[in-house]
Order: sequence, then structure tokens, then C-alpha cells
Amino acid sequence: MALNKGKNIMNIPYGYCQCGCGGKTNLIQDDGHKRKSLIGTPRKYIFGHAHIGEKAELNHNWKGGRSKDRKGYVIIYVKDHLGISINGDMREHIVLCENVLGKSLPEKAVIHHANEIKDDNILSNLVICPDEAYHQLLHKRIRAFAACGDYDKRKCQYCKQYDNQSNLVMRGNSSTFHHSCYTSYLRNHSKFLKEVTNQRQNSQSPQIY
Repeated sequence: MALNKGKNIMNIPYGYCQCGCGGKTNLIQDDGHKRKSLIGTPRKYIFGHAHIGEKAELNHNWKGGRSKDRKGYVIIYVKDHLGISINGDMREHIVLCENVLGKSLPEKAVIHHANEIKDDNILSNLVICPDEAYHQLLHKRIRAFAACGDYDKRKCQYCKQYDNQSNLVMRGNSSTFHHSCYTSYLRNHSKFLKEVTNQRQNSQSPQIY
């Protein structure tokens, strides 16, 4: 079929909605339209149909259906896929994993990129984690190995040094520290608060001349 003005949309008879729905469009009225020469001619689209005929590969700006979101993940255009969003866009790594599983991912599942490169979506680089906590654990192990060569060591949040987990206090999934470092932090923090309090009291006390 011939293309209309270089765009990937089919030629549709004059006076009919260019989205391809088959409906006739209304005439342009003299209601402040900027181009007076168009008054009395049919509108190009029925109201609300302007982009229906130019979705996906029919759009003149079509670039293969691949892009990246703000977080750096690859977005692809898909059709007839579980979990599809309104505009047909999904993260590529999710689509690939669900295609392998043959079903949607579990509700809390998170996909981890083994080399931590978000747009590297080869299957050997994708790991399906049961939840976000396990996903973060993998990142901690990777950072530990990069810093000290041992996956099992963890970093003290106060002294920033990696050590064996047996020498650290573990609170939840995010708080890890040496007991001595924590005690030192509390001591210094308490001293700091006293200094601030004294400064405020001195600034508020009346001055005698």
C-alpha cells in the first residue's frame, strides 16, 4: 500500500478518520481556527483517535521498538504478553525471563543482572531472585568481592572496612557494624549534641554590659 506523506500510515479516503476506524470526521468550524483556509474541510481525525493509527511500527518515529528508561533498563515494544502496559512497553529482561518460564514472574520476584550492567540482557546474565532482599544480598556479595576478594565479608557502616561476619553486628538486611565502632559513634555523637546544646544556651543568655 502507498504511504501518506512519508509516514507509515495507510492512505485513507478523504473525509474519513486517518486512524483507520472507518468513521467520517466532522467539518472544521469557524471557531477561532488558526488556518482560516481549512474552515469547512473535514478534520483529519475523530476526536481522541489522533494516535491510534500510528502506534508501534506504524509510527513515523518507529526505531525498532527499543529504548531505555530513566534507570537504564532496556524497554521493548511487545504484543500479547502477560503484564503488558497500556502502551505495549515492557522491560526486556522481564520479557525474556517470562518467556523462558512460560508464565509471569512471581509477585515479589526481582531480576538481577549478574555483571551489574543493566542493558546486558543475555540470558546467562539474568538471575531471578525471589524478592528484593535476596537481590540486594547479591549486590552486597559482588561489592565485597570487588573490595576485598571475599564474597562473604561485609562492610562496617562506620569504619567502612570489610570484615568477617562473625566480627560484625548484623541488624536486618541493611545495618552492619563493629560493636566498637558503634560505641565510638555513640560517644562522639553524644559529645557533639552537648556542644551544640551549650552553644545554643550561650547564644540565648542575656549579655550584661
